[in-house]
Amino acid sequence: MNSHKSTSIVILLIILGASLYVVFGPRVTHATAGSNEVPTGKPEASIDLASSSGVALIKGDWRYSDTKIIEVDFRGPGQDKQPTGSPVKTYDYTPHAGGADFDRCWRSDGRGRRVGAA
Repeated sequence: MNSHKSTSIVILLIILGASLYVVFGPRVTHATAGSNEVPTGKPEASIDLASSSGVALIKGDWRYSDTKIIEVDFRGPGQDKQPTGSPVKTYDYTPHAGGADFDRCWRSDGRGRRVGAA
Protein backbone atom coordinates (compact mmCIF):
# COMPACT_ATOMS: atom_id res chain seq x y z
CA MET A 1 0.00 0.00 0.00
CA ASN A 2 2.88 2.38 0.81
CA SER A 3 4.38 1.77 -2.66
CA HIS A 4 1.06 2.62 -4.29
CA LYS A 5 0.83 5.88 -2.32
CA SER A 6 4.37 7.01 -3.27
CA THR A 7 3.72 6.16 -6.94
CA SER A 8 0.60 8.33 -6.84
CA ILE A 9 2.57 11.22 -5.31
CA VAL A 10 5.25 10.94 -8.01
CA ILE A 11 2.62 10.96 -10.76
CA LEU A 12 0.89 13.94 -9.13
CA LEU A 13 4.21 15.84 -8.95
CA ILE A 14 4.95 15.09 -12.61
CA ILE A 15 1.52 16.35 -13.65
CA LEU A 16 1.94 19.45 -11.48
CA GLY A 17 5.41 20.14 -12.93
CA ALA A 18 4.20 19.69 -16.50
CA SER A 19 1.24 21.99 -15.85
CA LEU A 20 3.48 24.68 -14.40
CA TYR A 21 5.82 24.39 -17.38
CA VAL A 22 2.93 24.71 -19.84
CA VAL A 23 1.59 27.79 -18.07
CA PHE A 24 4.83 29.57 -17.12
CA GLY A 25 7.53 27.89 -19.24
CA PRO A 26 7.12 29.94 -22.42
CA ARG A 27 7.36 33.18 -20.43
CA VAL A 28 10.52 32.11 -18.66
CA THR A 29 12.35 30.17 -21.38
CA HIS A 30 11.56 32.62 -24.16
CA ALA A 31 11.94 35.86 -22.21
CA THR A 32 15.04 36.90 -24.15
CA ALA A 33 14.00 35.47 -27.50
CA GLY A 34 12.76 37.75 -30.26
CA SER A 35 9.16 38.76 -30.25
CA ASN A 36 6.68 39.52 -32.98
CA GLU A 37 6.26 43.07 -31.74
CA VAL A 38 7.62 45.95 -33.76
CA PRO A 39 10.39 47.74 -31.85
CA THR A 40 9.68 51.29 -30.79
CA GLY A 41 11.97 54.15 -29.85
CA LYS A 42 15.47 54.91 -31.03
CA PRO A 43 17.89 52.03 -31.75
CA GLU A 44 20.83 51.64 -29.39
CA ALA A 45 23.26 51.53 -32.30
CA SER A 46 23.27 52.16 -36.02
CA ILE A 47 25.91 51.62 -38.70
CA ASP A 48 25.75 53.28 -42.12
CA LEU A 49 27.08 50.59 -44.46
CA ALA A 50 26.86 53.01 -47.38
CA SER A 51 29.71 55.03 -45.88
CA SER A 52 33.41 54.12 -45.86
CA SER A 53 33.60 54.64 -42.10
CA GLY A 54 30.61 52.35 -41.48
CA VAL A 55 32.10 49.55 -43.57
CA ALA A 56 35.48 50.02 -41.85
CA LEU A 57 33.77 49.83 -38.45
CA ILE A 58 32.71 46.23 -39.13
CA LYS A 59 35.94 45.42 -40.98
CA GLY A 60 33.88 44.70 -44.07
CA ASP A 61 34.05 45.53 -47.72
CA TRP A 62 31.69 45.76 -50.65
CA ARG A 63 32.11 43.37 -53.53
CA TYR A 64 30.50 43.57 -56.90
CA SER A 65 30.12 41.28 -59.86
CA ASP A 66 28.10 41.64 -63.04
CA THR A 67 25.28 39.10 -63.13
CA LYS A 68 24.08 37.40 -66.28
CA ILE A 69 20.82 35.58 -66.99
CA ILE A 70 21.61 32.28 -68.71
CA GLU A 71 19.53 29.49 -70.25
CA VAL A 72 20.01 26.11 -68.55
CA ASP A 73 18.68 22.56 -68.86
CA PHE A 74 16.10 21.40 -66.34
CA ARG A 75 13.36 18.79 -66.10
CA GLY A 76 9.64 19.47 -66.18
CA PRO A 77 7.23 18.06 -63.61
CA GLY A 78 6.72 14.32 -63.68
CA GLN A 79 3.87 12.16 -62.44
CA ASP A 80 5.26 12.55 -58.92
CA LYS A 81 5.06 16.37 -59.28
CA GLN A 82 8.84 16.54 -58.97
CA PRO A 83 11.33 17.65 -61.66
CA THR A 84 11.55 14.14 -63.10
CA GLY A 85 9.67 14.71 -66.37
CA SER A 86 10.86 15.61 -69.83
CA PRO A 87 13.85 17.91 -70.35
CA VAL A 88 13.00 21.62 -70.62
CA LYS A 89 14.90 24.90 -70.76
CA THR A 90 14.72 27.46 -67.96
CA TYR A 91 16.69 30.45 -66.76
CA ASP A 92 19.28 30.89 -64.03
CA TYR A 93 21.78 33.57 -63.13
CA THR A 94 25.53 33.50 -62.89
CA PRO A 95 27.73 33.74 -60.91
CA HIS A 96 26.34 32.13 -57.76
CA ALA A 97 28.17 33.83 -54.90
CA GLY A 98 28.25 30.70 -52.75
CA GLY A 99 29.99 28.57 -55.36
CA ALA A 100 33.60 27.50 -54.95
CA ASP A 101 34.47 29.10 -58.28
CA PHE A 102 33.10 32.54 -57.34
CA ASP A 103 35.72 35.28 -57.78
CA ARG A 104 36.35 36.55 -54.25
CA CYS A 105 39.81 37.92 -54.97
CA TRP A 106 38.91 41.57 -55.50
CA ARG A 107 37.23 44.36 -53.60
CA SER A 108 35.10 47.24 -54.64
CA ASP A 109 35.43 50.91 -53.73
CA GLY A 110 31.70 50.93 -52.93
CA ARG A 111 30.85 52.16 -56.43
CA GLY A 112 31.49 48.86 -58.21
CA ARG A 113 35.09 49.58 -59.17
CA ARG A 114 37.87 47.11 -58.40
CA VAL A 115 40.52 48.48 -56.08
CA GLY A 116 42.86 45.50 -55.64
CA ALA A 117 43.23 42.02 -54.21
CA ALA A 118 41.56 41.00 -50.96
